Amino acid sequence: MTDTGKTILVTGGTGSLGTALASVLKERGAQVRIFSRDKSKQEKMRLNYPTFNYIQGDITDPHALTNALRGCNYVIHTAAMKDVKGCEENPLEAIKVNVHSTQMLLEACEKAGVGKIVLVSSDKAVLPSGAMGMTKALMEKCAIAYKPHNLAITIVRLGNLLGSAGTVLPIFINLAKQGKVLTVTDPAMSRFLMTPQSSANYIMDALEKSQGNSIVLQKVQSYTLESLARAVIELYHPTAKSDPSSAITITGAAAGEKLYETMATTNELQKGRAMGTGYIEIPFANTMQPKQTPNQLRYNSEYNSQTTGKATVAELQKIIIQYETRQL
Repeated sequence: MTDTGKTILVTGGTGSLGTALASVLKERGAQVRIFSRDKSKQEKMRLNYPTFNYIQGDITDPHALTNALRGCNYVIHTAAMKDVKGCEENPLEAIKVNVHSTQMLLEACEKAGVGKIVLVSSDKAVLPSGAMGMTKALMEKCAIAYKPHNLAITIVRLGNLLGSAGTVLPIFINLAKQGKVLTVTDPAMSRFLMTPQSSANYIMDALEKSQGNSIVLQKVQSYTLESLARAVIELYHPTAKSDPSSAITITGAAAGEKLYETMATTNELQKGRAMGTGYIEIPFANTMQPKQTPNQLRYNSEYNSQTTGKATVAELQKIIIQYETRQL
């Protein structure tokens, strides 16, 4: 697939992930449409990407979707209710946004003649423990059950995007620079190491390389909250650099939080195959023959953030510095 001259709609396109996708799409010469509710964010984004087409609308509005999709070749669906606490407190709204609107979008894409859609799901959709994960799991089920004639559907699963709005990294950095204590739910809690930019490249690879009607997983490292807190404290805390543990307090996990996240179950992986060197593709239906490669051997069991390779404090510090540089 070549992006030049193709029209790509990004739902929720003014968020952290959409902004990262914008830079990738601009480089590839795509005709980009940004669909979101926030007019002020669209105007801010327009300063950096003046050639994009900006469409204001709500993902739950079928008429707005029909208008936005007219003439589109591809869709990247990032719009969602992602806040774990917000989904716990408003589960019906989470169902409306994450499940019902996705079903409407799939139907609208088929009617508009869209060739392929990438649905952005979450590792929380696997063995979900909270409302956010449950609605993402249902979103996936809707996509898998949907049988369009000419629309190829690909699902990608992302972890918490390190440094994106509302995540723990900017909170940790702010506290550390002020010389305050960092609050950690559980030092052993682990998450997959994904950033908005790395995830944007992941999504584009899935759009271009997947067969469609499949889940595409990226092979990534993970990190513990303790390692992330130590990395931030050693970089920025004015008094605790030599003793990071003195600036960490443990609060316990919040509702809906898990000790570790699972990217794929054993059963899913058994019907997957390698897609290049960095990805695993799992078909919706069992149409692929299992194909073991050296890169897949570590995933003979469940692929989760406890058992995959962990990033060191030094590796995390490199990512944190890159994040801070982009903010200056």
